[in-house]
Amino acid sequence: MSEKMRIFHSYKDAWYDAPFAKDEKVGLCWYLVRKTAVENSFAKTFDDQRRLLGPENEVPRACELTYTVVLYFMTTGERLFEGNGVRCIDLAPDGSRAWVGHFDCNGLQIFTQDDNEHSEHSHLGLSSVRK
Repeated sequence: MSEKMRIFHSYKDAWYDAPFAKDEKVGLCWYLVRKTAVENSFAKTFDDQRRLLGPENEVPRACELTYTVVLYFMTTGERLFEGNGVRCIDLAPDGSRAWVGHFDCNGLQIFTQDDNEHSEHSHLGLSSVRK
């Protein structure tokens, strides 16, 4: 696959082995997903990031955000979250939180990260979707 068309970053012990990646399905409805991270959400814990959301927004599931990012790329050729990652609501079996982003020529990355780690991972913001 050419670098221009690569959609998912591939690596050993990848995210797609986690239950949130294998078992979750995107429902048929409109998703009003932010194309950028929530303002001022970088370099904060997940709890601090969630406090930035208004009552009309919530944190999306990784499958919803991935679906949005991939379809947007396939339609426009533009890569959302190219220079950063955004946390989602999903938890891996070890309790770490899923994040999606760094969508460059190597593909979209989907990893997990501890909620309380923030200073070393200032590249992680928060995603949001309209309720």
